Amino acid sequence: MTELTSTEKHRIFAHFPQKISKAIVAYATDVALISSRYLFTRRHGGFQFGFCTHCQKEYLTEKLKHGDETVCKKCGSTCKVKASGMGRKAMVDQAYFTFYEKSVLHPEAITARGILVARDYSGDYRETKTEYRVEYMYLFEPGNYVLLENRWGKWFKRIQVFSDYPPSMVNRRTTVCRASIEEAVKGTPFQYSTWERYFDRNGDMIRFFQRYVQYPSIEYITKAGFQHIVQAKLTGDKTYGVINWRGKTLPKVMRLSKKELRDIKDHGLTLKAMDLHYFHVSKKRGSQITMTDASLLGALGEEYYATEIEKLLSLTSMDQINRYILKQLRREGKHYRSATTVLTAWRDYLKDCQTLEMDLSKDSILFPNDLYAAHQKTIMKVKIKADLSLNIKIAARLPELQAFHFTDSKFFLRPARDSIELFEEGKALQHCVSGYAEKYAEGKSNIFFIRKIDQPDMPFYTMEVIDQKIIQVCGMKNCHPTDEVQSFIQAFAEEKLRSRKSGKKAEMSATA
Repeated sequence: MTELTSTEKHRIFAHFPQKISKAIVAYATDVALISSRYLFTRRHGGFQFGFCTHCQKEYLTEKLKHGDETVCKKCGSTCKVKASGMGRKAMVDQAYFTFYEKSVLHPEAITARGILVARDYSGDYRETKTEYRVEYMYLFEPGNYVLLENRWGKWFKRIQVFSDYPPSMVNRRTTVCRASIEEAVKGTPFQYSTWERYFDRNGDMIRFFQRYVQYPSIEYITKAGFQHIVQAKLTGDKTYGVINWRGKTLPKVMRLSKKELRDIKDHGLTLKAMDLHYFHVSKKRGSQITMTDASLLGALGEEYYATEIEKLLSLTSMDQINRYILKQLRREGKHYRSATTVLTAWRDYLKDCQTLEMDLSKDSILFPNDLYAAHQKTIMKVKIKADLSLNIKIAARLPELQAFHFTDSKFFLRPARDSIELFEEGKALQHCVSGYAEKYAEGKSNIFFIRKIDQPDMPFYTMEVIDQKIIQVCGMKNCHPTDEVQSFIQAFAEEKLRSRKSGKKAEMSATA
């Protein structure tokens, strides 16, 4: 930031109106300071009078209380009621707004001023005036922009875009006059800039016009349907180098062929910068990717997923990767909603394959027709391999536990045979019995499955027994047994957990 020389100041200031215009005064009064309208009350001769700070008129009022909101009978303004006798030492209203105008000097240039307005009510409220202080000045002309800041009464030139929007002070309202932009750009190159499409998301629009001066290509990038990429540029988000901002034609700006641009338009695609980035990366690596494909695969260009893609390239080509992910996305009854979920599932599946020492040089293994089904199988196989030592211990317990098999006309009960059954039971009934595998294998707990006789393979209820005591019986989502199931459980306990003849406990040790 450098202080302006007198010569620079004279040259730049020549573009700006020398006075505060009526339009600025109207905007300050009716928009920026709209909430700075008061009805100050006083009492005289037993009557209450109110003075409106907007229309500057006083009239007889009745029973208005300090802090109320009312409508001025003279001008119709909505006003806050203030008792004139109450403390007003710190009663100052401020607002900041940006107002655009045509350049006085250059018919193709526009200017903007950031104006701080204030009203001080600490003195005689009948004499309160609106004070105007220009804090920032901006000049935009084709190929050039100047940003000035007022500091300590001196003007400095800034290199970086800056404004006081949004507010830096807690009690300062901040706005931008849209109508002033509409009027300022008429008859200038800026009227074609497509600024209207960015107005609601870019504050005072200073950064937009600064970028447009640098990159007039913003106009046809926007009109071609890539507004979100321009928005990313305005907010400093990544654009992944997909745009040649200084290009002179749309194909050169977008780094795409005319056919590719037609495909985007014909298919009504809305491509993000990352989508185009992934498209370019894929093409460089020999993939015959289309624009429709890019709209589905683009999220894979994010750094994390790009790293996973790099690992896959040691096993196959970019074209095969894209084709396979698209195939899984387009399967009927698909389990994956995005390219990233396919990629992460495929990665996990391949890790399982390596754990199981499967041959990834075979296409049938590397590219399973149904990734979801194949992944479920490898998950199970990996679990079996990981739980092998537990299952050996569980198998050794089964002869003893089979003695507690129990049945009646509707239900039967049997011990869990291995950790896989515990896993499937917990998954089906949505409870945590799979976490009991180690305790079960070590004989610290005994797990039994209750099944319906006509549905012997369908999980129904799970029972835990320790030291001949039933600890818990859980159904779907840990629900309690029905009365019918409870009767079955009681019959089991009477017959299997207690000896009918001697009343002694049956021989089932929780540490067997």
